[in-house]
Amino acid sequence: MEQDLFTFLPPEIIIDLLSSPPVRTIIYCKCVCKSWLALIEINEFVKLHLSKSVPGLIMEDPYIDMYKLFEFEDGPELEHLDLHNPLTKFTFPQGVRICSSTNGLLLLCDYDPISLCICNPISRYYINLDIPKEFDNISL
Repeated sequence: MEQDLFTFLPPEIIIDLLSSPPVRTIIYCKCVCKSWLALIEINEFVKLHLSKSVPGLIMEDPYIDMYKLFEFEDGPELEHLDLHNPLTKFTFPQGVRICSSTNGLLLLCDYDPISLCICNPISRYYINLDIPKEFDNISL
């Protein structure tokens, strides 16, 4: 049986190695093995990868009610964005919109009834936020 080279490396070195590739590669790395998936999901990795990653852009395609996430390629033509090759595509339930974003996370809101959600479009993880009763009458 063949030994896994990565079992001999400290997690800090693996995190540093995995934090350099673009997001598309990170998505594939999550599927390699459970130990890589676990490392990619810890806060230390997320912060390190975010500090090294190139900017992205989310665009809504209103004709098909779909969002597309694009990553700017790091190269000589930084002003070029390939609109035919999104990093990922996703939809939200009817009425849900992006209210804000920071550090790769999206704040999603629905107006009827009012609800909030924080979503990571790459991992597809999300959490619903509880809205206190005293905020029932505010408009987003």
